[in-house]
Amino acid sequence: MPTQPPFPHTRRHALRSAATLGATTALGACAVPGAAPAPPPAAKDVTITYVTDWSGSPRGDFVKAAVPKFQEEYPHIKVQVDNWAGEVTVVAAANAAAGTLQDTMLNSNDVFITLVRGGGWKEIAPVLKSLKIKMDDLVYLPSTITYQGKQYGMPFQMGPLMMMVNKTLFKAAGVPLPTDKWTYPDMLEALRKVAKPAENVHGFLVGAGSPGAWGQWLPFVWGYGGDRWTPDFKKTLLDQPGAMEGLQFFVDMMYRHQVAAPLDAKGNAPQGVSFNNGNVAIAFATAPAAGQHRTIAGKFEWDLMYHPIGPRSNKRAVFVNDQGNLVTASASQHGVFEQAATWVAWLSASKTAQELVVEIGPNAMPVLKSVNSGAKYLAGPPATMKAYPDQAPTFHDPQIFIGWNQWRDDVVAALTPAFANQKTVQEAAKDATRAGGLILAKIPN
Repeated sequence: MPTQPPFPHTRRHALRSAATLGATTALGACAVPGAAPAPPPAAKDVTITYVTDWSGSPRGDFVKAAVPKFQEEYPHIKVQVDNWAGEVTVVAAANAAAGTLQDTMLNSNDVFITLVRGGGWKEIAPVLKSLKIKMDDLVYLPSTITYQGKQYGMPFQMGPLMMMVNKTLFKAAGVPLPTDKWTYPDMLEALRKVAKPAENVHGFLVGAGSPGAWGQWLPFVWGYGGDRWTPDFKKTLLDQPGAMEGLQFFVDMMYRHQVAAPLDAKGNAPQGVSFNNGNVAIAFATAPAAGQHRTIAGKFEWDLMYHPIGPRSNKRAVFVNDQGNLVTASASQHGVFEQAATWVAWLSASKTAQELVVEIGPNAMPVLKSVNSGAKYLAGPPATMKAYPDQAPTFHDPQIFIGWNQWRDDVVAALTPAFANQKTVQEAAKDATRAGGLILAKIPN
């Protein structure tokens, strides 16, 4: 961490920073010898606009609390918050074309790349340097905030797909709890002893048919040495041996070993089977923490667990995505680029803002390392919040490109028959590879 925090923590410091923002060296040159130095000019009050889908509680509560905190430190910068109304991709493109896109925005996957390619966007690295912000102090995913080597935003909505364990079911079966040394075969062996499908108790639960659930089977692909696509995005790789081995293990847990709840034709779990109901031993959730604890409401003892280690890769691989906050071309057009970049940076690199993430719990992991490894965050619940910072080095960049959403949707649709035991993994993997290849072929140069 820097010796001094990158953002002021007092109103006095903030006012001094605000006053010097627009100062020029010419004032010093015109000073009269022996006279008191002229006071620096007051910073011009500006209003920047910010558009987000963080409107409902508790996410909307975070935004409502963060804006006044920011304006205490930067009283010359007012923040007007708007909300996305409609499908983000369509609305963002329409507003950009009409010149009505806000100065800053919460991104949605490949939307910002399309907008950057439209022109007028400026990289924010110079502003970050002036604010003394070091990206090494943050957990971030390069593809969500950078494009062709230039940075246009900051990390914000870190949503790792974490694994949860029902400790009550493990203890009732007399099975040792998961450890950070587990491999996928170790998990299978333990779940053989915990699962009692005839009694509606299941060892593992996935919802692999929904597009957003691809993060539940991708760690198996990575763990067995496979991948989604080649580094140059020219070829889909799901029909390659490593990927198919991981997918086969994933499917076998449901139908061969019967330790995971089987899925229907749409990839949905059986009705009434859910981690929160207490009849599932291990399941996934996006950034579960205090909100998950309130939902469980003491029905059973639960905790986070570490993702198993892949038997071929000898590594963990945690699927994670982050909807970064971006500074749009509108900020430059409106003459508020530096102020807009300051707001976006403050949300990520200010301890004040990041501790609000902890206090309000908007289903996201703080991105500032000093906060996500701090005592307040690690206190939980649940008990093993340490699984977040410990696994951060294994977070897998989503590798965003134009067409990323469509690749995901088409590939998941092609694989779902295998997840529902209606096709072999080999057949579905070939279908998925063909579908993914069609999308990759359309990526613009």
